[in-house]
Amino acid sequence: MKLANETAAMAVRALEKATAELKADGPWRWQCVAQNGAPLAFTASLEEGFLRLSSTSETNGSSVRAPMDLLLGNSSLPGGVRFALDPAGRGIHMRTDITVLDEESVRHRINWALRGFCAGFRWLKSRDLNGEEEAQGTPNVECAALGDLLRETSWTCVERGPNDFSAALDCDSVPAARIRLADQGVLCDVEIARRANPAIHCRQALAVFLVTASDALRLVRGCAAEADGQLSVGFQVCLAAAPASEEIAHALAALSVACQSCGREVNVLFDGAVARSYLAAREFETTNHETQ
Repeated sequence: MKLANETAAMAVRALEKATAELKADGPWRWQCVAQNGAPLAFTASLEEGFLRLSSTSETNGSSVRAPMDLLLGNSSLPGGVRFALDPAGRGIHMRTDITVLDEESVRHRINWALRGFCAGFRWLKSRDLNGEEEAQGTPNVECAALGDLLRETSWTCVERGPNDFSAALDCDSVPAARIRLADQGVLCDVEIARRANPAIHCRQALAVFLVTASDALRLVRGCAAEADGQLSVGFQVCLAAAPASEEIAHALAALSVACQSCGREVNVLFDGAVARSYLAAREFETTNHETQ
């Protein structure tokens, strides 16, 4: 177990190599500027062995994207990045959490996240990610290697198919999480609920709740998918390809915490009266302005 100052030293060295400007902004917190074609400002903070990166260019949620658009976008946002909603000011920002294991892996994860930030800003304007992330050359993972990594964790995993595994989470009320190799990297996700044609106020309440939860939870992003008139919602952690076994273990633990703390609320928000009350309490109006 590394001491906090050793972890901070590694994080600072990795940030120095990945950024053009780095300035301390309090204990274990930094203001950063990277050059990814254009200057990209973000904050970095260190807490309990995790380096959190957050975009500093916040926008008003009601003027850019409906919360459900953000929730749907989270499922394909690259770089392990997630859209999040500030519970107080309703500002949209992006963030990600990096497990600090060694300097080289942290530097790689920072660069990966910065590409995700850039893609996210473009998505906020055009809603088009273009599958650009993996053109950056993220290394591949063979099925056997992914299985070996899973066996190094304390989680009991079952192989579903090539590059595809499941693991029971530490939460009895949800199905097993799925761990699989995808274009973005290694995805760990769990579906909490699925409903056919939920009412618009239920959709919006779920989206507001889950995108706000994405602000508070570590590693995890709320996500949604639609197919054949069905809306499924849940949580996901996106890891870089060839992750360390510790990163997978943290991802499954984070999904367990997310399900324990938010699973009941997600299911309750499919009730129309509850959804309306929640939106009123959060001062969100029910609209039909989701991007189709």
